[in-house]
Amino acid sequence: MQQMISSVMFFFKDALRFLLFFSVTLCFKETYALGVATFGIISSIYFYKLYREQVAENEFFETYFLLLIYSSVFSGSIHKIILIILLLFLLKTRIQKKEVHKKVNVYKEQLFIVLFGILFINHALFPPYFNGLDIFIYFLLIPILFLGIKKFNFKISFSSAIKVFITSVFIASIILIFLNLVTGKLITTTHTYFPESIELTHVYFGIFLGLSNCLLLVMHSQKQRFINVPLDSFLFVFNCSLVTYIGARMTLLSILFVLLIFIFNKVPYKLIFKISFISVAFVGLLFFGSKIPRIAQGVNEIETLYTSVETNDKENIVMNSWKNMYMRYLVTSYTLEEIKDNWFLGIGMQNVEKQISNKIIADGYKYFIGINPHNQYLHFFVGLGIFGFLYFLYLIIYLLRSHTISIYVLLFFLSVMLTESILVRGKGILVFTFFTLLLLNKKQIADEDYTHS
Repeated sequence: MQQMISSVMFFFKDALRFLLFFSVTLCFKETYALGVATFGIISSIYFYKLYREQVAENEFFETYFLLLIYSSVFSGSIHKIILIILLLFLLKTRIQKKEVHKKVNVYKEQLFIVLFGILFINHALFPPYFNGLDIFIYFLLIPILFLGIKKFNFKISFSSAIKVFITSVFIASIILIFLNLVTGKLITTTHTYFPESIELTHVYFGIFLGLSNCLLLVMHSQKQRFINVPLDSFLFVFNCSLVTYIGARMTLLSILFVLLIFIFNKVPYKLIFKISFISVAFVGLLFFGSKIPRIAQGVNEIETLYTSVETNDKENIVMNSWKNMYMRYLVTSYTLEEIKDNWFLGIGMQNVEKQISNKIIADGYKYFIGINPHNQYLHFFVGLGIFGFLYFLYLIIYLLRSHTISIYVLLFFLSVMLTESILVRGKGILVFTFFTLLLLNKKQIADEDYTHS
């Protein structure tokens, strides 16, 4: 119990900080107005204490920095409000200090800012002009946040940042279980609508659960602990079970893939034994994974789809074009055709889903439901064209070659991107940009000796 309390002491540093985190915890769809109102009242008191110099600037900044991490999984725009507070505080600091002579490495942040610039130009080239550009604003604002942290020498605890995220995902999960139970929605089969109270799809809530697990692996790879080995292991299994329950298939496979890499790195045996163990574990995971209802359903759909494609049975594909795997097959096929025809400049990020879906329906697949390409790499290629796509690949290569970012976190994101366009939704862009920059900058802004693999 003492270990558990010590792991979450950042919540209990003082009563106001606890109430701030509590108010964010209230930000579920059903209680969002209450949560925001409470947050506004407590924040006003906190601002007053800052004005009266009863709270140090670094403490104020770190509190809201951790609140930004904590709020990312919850409902509505509470994370946007906190991000604006942080940016305005940086602006205030800049005005007060007037001249800042400290030189910092800005290249990491510039990589994401340039990506936003490419997206801005792309939205300016294609009608409807600038429609949906606001979704990508995190590629600009999160780098600015980290530039400010380094420029004004704010110190952030990395272990606290990671623990806050893991804690927030766990608390959200427990409350969701309770809400689904009391409303009679806690079903025994796959429940893709489980996270609707925090206004996340099962895919994006699965990403939060998966990222939480990857951060647990990051801590253990450096002999750090969230609480202790038994409880951390329980939490890892709990998150995996919940991912399975909500039917986030690719997230589950990505978690298991990263786990195998973690085991490979940690097992203290010769290479041949490592390879043998991983091979057996992989086969075992495939076998047991095929027994999971939603995965089994997907495998069956793929088998019947493959037969239809091989026999050129368009009628069967038309009749089943509303099914998940059929939709993914169609949207991938038509996306590749669009890339062939518009490889140079693309078709505009704001047009990808609508334009491709309309062509599919126009070709007779009348039951098809419009979706995006469900592959981040293809999505950027067809939307941005060859130059934007190559820049995105350059960004990925830079991240892969960086010795500061955790390979577990990065491979998790890159794996999920194979079947999901996570960087065209606000929450996906937020967590990807935030945690990659957090890990990339850990040496410059850490206030404790904490490193990652």
